[in-house]
Amino acid sequence: MAADIYCELDAAGISYRMIESRGVLAYVDGRRGDNGRCVVLYADEYYWDKVLCLTTSLATDADFEGRLYVFFPSDKFAGALAASLFDSHDVVAAVMPTENFSLKQGEVLFCPGKMQASRDVLRVKITPEQVGGATIANNHVVSALSELALRVDSFGGEDCRVLLNDVEAKAEYYPVPHCADFRATIYCLKEGVRESVRSMILGAVAELQYKYDVAVEATVIPCEPCVENDLQLTYEAMLYAREEGYVVHDGDAEFSSHPFGYVAEHYPSLMYYCGVGDHTDCRELAAVIVKNILNK
Repeated sequence: MAADIYCELDAAGISYRMIESRGVLAYVDGRRGDNGRCVVLYADEYYWDKVLCLTTSLATDADFEGRLYVFFPSDKFAGALAASLFDSHDVVAAVMPTENFSLKQGEVLFCPGKMQASRDVLRVKITPEQVGGATIANNHVVSALSELALRVDSFGGEDCRVLLNDVEAKAEYYPVPHCADFRATIYCLKEGVRESVRSMILGAVAELQYKYDVAVEATVIPCEPCVENDLQLTYEAMLYAREEGYVVHDGDAEFSSHPFGYVAEHYPSLMYYCGVGDHTDCRELAAVIVKNILNK
């Protein structure tokens, strides 16, 4: 596959470079504007040919500002390793093809991805107030851990997902655990929900400290962005596509993971899925992606 990409990029006169252990990074510069602003297209192994076709069509289109990056990963984990490639750029959007095979020629799907959500990391450590006494023997540490984990897990809803990642209880010199910790990831699609979940977590921590006579150290590490400001760009592009005569499908927001999610972990960027029914739509799709997002 890599050899084919090199040949296609060379034939189209598109600049690129090999990123060791990650993949191939191609780029197309607009004829005007700030080339520090960029859109990133992700081409996985199933869609690299379609994204390559889109890239070659853009190489001859001068009507956009900034720079278009196209990343062809060497494997499914390479996207997660490539965050540093764009540290010096203002990444205004990240786009990848969709796996929706029902699209017909002339149809476009816009689907906000999980990566648009805020992604906060919750870290909790529970220890007894007094080491070596009855607090250890009565297993309050494990009781507090269990109840807090269940509460945090229940905070999810339509606009929020809470995923428990690691739960561990430690026992070194005592027959029962003397300390415990767990980590959770909180995805929120609305800023108000995000603040509400944080408040509920801190409230539960305060209540359980008193109930079980334990010390609970809870830290919420915020990872931007929140989705609300970015959604407007998606819908502006959708309206443009409708005006151009496309059948536009508005997909539901998703929480599914993808290795290219590093974009939202490091930048206040937009990520959504675009699908087209046929390669002949590539030039028009490029106009939707680049001219109505990058030029904003």
